[in-house]
Amino acid sequence: MRPINLLPPEAFEAVAARRIRNRVLAIGAAYVAALVVVTLLANGRVRDAEQLVTEQQAENDDLQRSVVALGDADALVAEFQGGTGLLEQALASDVSWSSLLVDLSRQIPDRLWLDGLVATTEDETTIGRLTVSGVAFDYVDVSAWLRSLDSRRFPGVTGTWVDSIAESTIDEFDVVLFSSTTSFTEAALSERLQQRTPELLR
Repeated sequence: MRPINLLPPEAFEAVAARRIRNRVLAIGAAYVAALVVVTLLANGRVRDAEQLVTEQQAENDDLQRSVVALGDADALVAEFQGGTGLLEQALASDVSWSSLLVDLSRQIPDRLWLDGLVATTEDETTIGRLTVSGVAFDYVDVSAWLRSLDSRRFPGVTGTWVDSIAESTIDEFDVVLFSSTTSFTEAALSERLQQRTPELLR
């Protein structure tokens, strides 16, 4: 059966208008809610950014105070370098005498003894020189002394030569008096410069 609507047309128009109004209000409310959410999120991000800016500013202030506190660092570095330069000049040819003399004593042949020793350091051509005078029973013993100094067992010196040699007698025993000179090598230097110069960290 066909339904019969007895309501006037104005009633249908009012209902349709309410539906449209309700939809518009719902859409408006959803839009406003979305704006509120977006605003809250934006405000949260702004607060986070402001917090980061505050923390970074505090860190920058700390760094600036550190820079001010280290304002004399350049002067200290210059003073350190000046002291290091003086130390290098003073110890440039610093020979480790204790080690050198101990090693030298081990190189003396059995049939030879020393009765004089003169050492000089830092001349124009070498780190230094060692001149010794001694007594041997024969020329062969002096030759053994020269070979002993220039051997690998004694790297502290090199280029040993005889300055003078002559026959003589001691208590009616025939002997050979000699004088020899040898040059120091870098192996004779001490390590005091490295030990006394601290490493400068940058």
